[in-house]
Amino acid sequence: MAHITINQYLQQINEAIENHEGSFCAELLSFKHPHVANPRLQLASPEEKCQQILEPPYDEMVAAHLRCTYAVANHDFVEAYKFQTLVSHKEENWALPVMFAATLDLRIFAGNVSACSYLVPPGSDVICFVQ
Repeated sequence: MAHITINQYLQQINEAIENHEGSFCAELLSFKHPHVANPRLQLASPEEKCQQILEPPYDEMVAAHLRCTYAVANHDFVEAYKFQTLVSHKEENWALPVMFAATLDLRIFAGNVSACSYLVPPGSDVICFVQ
């Protein structure tokens, strides 16, 4: 998965959505999955690619996740937290594993932001790198 292209990744997500495979979709949108280390998927502006393959609201959801991978790669955990938000769907329980995976990632990013706030004085121009 480390060398997968953006189109291959989006096709996998699209198939998981169409087949209502919530667990697999959650895996593909989780930071525990190896795709997050793939530089080909760490995009600052993935919206156009996502719109070409995915239907709304999934295009926005996946674009936000890909922007999050870009932010994490640049150690910007505040932006990562901002982008790793997902749209919840009433009546679509298959998507619950996706929500669970996203909230776990959000907790990790929040912890990194908290750790940075202890290490960097308020108003400082210093960038915090937490590993």
